[in-house]
Amino acid sequence: MWSCTREICRGGVLRTAAVLAAVLVICGGMQEAAAQEETGTVRGVLMKESGEPLPSVWLIIRNPDIGMTYRKDTVDGGRFEMEEVFPGEYYFLISPGHYIVISPGTIEVKAGEVTEVTVVVQPLRGVVTRTPDGRLVLITKQYERSSHFVGTASRLFRGE
Repeated sequence: MWSCTREICRGGVLRTAAVLAAVLVICGGMQEAAAQEETGTVRGVLMKESGEPLPSVWLIIRNPDIGMTYRKDTVDGGRFEMEEVFPGEYYFLISPGHYIVISPGTIEVKAGEVTEVTVVVQPLRGVVTRTPDGRLVLITKQYERSSHFVGTASRLFRGE
C-alpha cells in the first residue's frame, strides 16, 4: 500500500498544480496569439460631417457574407477600437439610428493588420413609411448615397 508523509504529499500536489497552471497560461497565450493572427483590428474615429467627434454611440460593422457583426461604443473624441475582427469586407451602421454613414462605404479587414478609418456621418432626414409586408422604410435622397441600408431611428434593414 502506498503512503507518504504530509509534507511530501503536499509538495507533490503543489508542484503538480504549478505545472498545470503554467501549461494553462502557455496554452491560453498561444490561443490568443493564434486568434490575433487569424483576425484583424478596426480602429478609428467617428465624426459628424462638420468634423465634430461623435462620442457615446454604438458603431456597428457588418459583413453579411460571413454573417459577422461587431459593435463597439465610441468614447470621448468619437474614438473606437474593435479587436479580433474576422477578415472580410464590412459596412458601417450607427445606433441609435439618428445618423447615416456617408463615408467610407465599406472597409476591408485583413488578418494580422490594423485598419485605421475615419467614419463620417450626417443626421438622418427623410420620411418613414410602412411597406405592405409591415417593414418600416426610410425614403430619402440619402439612400442613394449609401446603398447598404434603409431604416428608422430604432431599427435598420439591409438594403437590396
